[in-house]
Amino acid sequence: MSNLLVLCPNHHVQFDAFAIYVDADGMVRTTADGQAVEELRRHTAHRLSEAHLRYHRAWCGRDD
Repeated sequence: MSNLLVLCPNHHVQFDAFAIYVDADGMVRTTADGQAVEELRRHTAHRLSEAHLRYHRAWCGRDD
C-alpha cells in the first residue's frame, strides 16, 4: 500500500513514462522543466512511502 498512487488515466501514463514526478514537498512536477502541475492530494489514512517517490524521482533524473 505504501507504493500505491491513485491517478487519473492521463497522469498514470505520464507517471509510468517518467514525464511527471512527485517532489519531496508533495508537488507533482513535469520532468522536462520541473514546472508545477498541482499538489499531490493525500488521504490521511494512506501512508505513502517517501522512499518509493524518491526512487521514481531518481529514474526521472530529478532526485537531488
